Amino acid sequence: MNPTCEPGRDLSLFAGRKGISRPQKYVAIAVVLTVGVASLAVIFSFSPQRSSPVTTSQSASSHTSISETTSSDSRSRILFSWGSTPRVMGPGTTINYTLTLIPFYLSGHFSLSYIAPNGISIVFNPSTAELAGSGQAVDTKVHAAESIRPGDYPVTVLARGVSGSFNLTFQFHVFDHLIIIPQSSALPSGFVPENLTTTVGSTVTWISLDGGTDDFAGIHEVNFATLNVHSTLLHAFDTWSYTFTQSGTFVYDDPNFPQNMGIIVVLPQK
Repeated sequence: MNPTCEPGRDLSLFAGRKGISRPQKYVAIAVVLTVGVASLAVIFSFSPQRSSPVTTSQSASSHTSISETTSSDSRSRILFSWGSTPRVMGPGTTINYTLTLIPFYLSGHFSLSYIAPNGISIVFNPSTAELAGSGQAVDTKVHAAESIRPGDYPVTVLARGVSGSFNLTFQFHVFDHLIIIPQSSALPSGFVPENLTTTVGSTVTWISLDGGTDDFAGIHEVNFATLNVHSTLLHAFDTWSYTFTQSGTFVYDDPNFPQNMGIIVVLPQK
């Protein structure tokens, strides 16, 4: 299964006049693009009927940071924005993130590339940006290989043109198992993947990429009736995690959209 979904945007960055290894701070002007700033919350709860299953929820947030550049004009800047935070992936997933570039004191043609650890690949569409006063949005497909291990991974985006070279490093977090609630133009389309097999002690994370439509708000939940476990309300780009402490086959649904169901098969540890 190779799910492909689209999250929203957050804010990130200006460009200073340094190489990639020596960051230099500049005053950043926060620009609200799509997603408002949301607070970060981590909530732990325990099921009264099971032995220490842990649930964790995290809301989306946005932030600003300083990028780096090599340019003949010290005033030259590019504001990069690349998806909402947390930027998350799962083994075998492909998620669409929107990269936005806004120029300051420069214009022209810039080629786009990236530096990433093994196991993460990116496709830019288009692969170049024509920057003028208003900037440009670029679709990116970020793919995590099936073999990638959980953890935090730095990914650097580079924009090179006659006006200079600009770059910013973003952090992606790879979960052990990731289930996506995708954006839908009609009724919500369920969970991706619908079926997942794991082992006792493993943690599964759900993320909502559903910003809603005119017909529904795009708010979701994850409900395991047999475990008496329920997620928090999941708005767009929120995550919720659950650690399975016993083996079995567990069916879950979304109480807001009962037709959407999934199955987690938990095998004993070897």
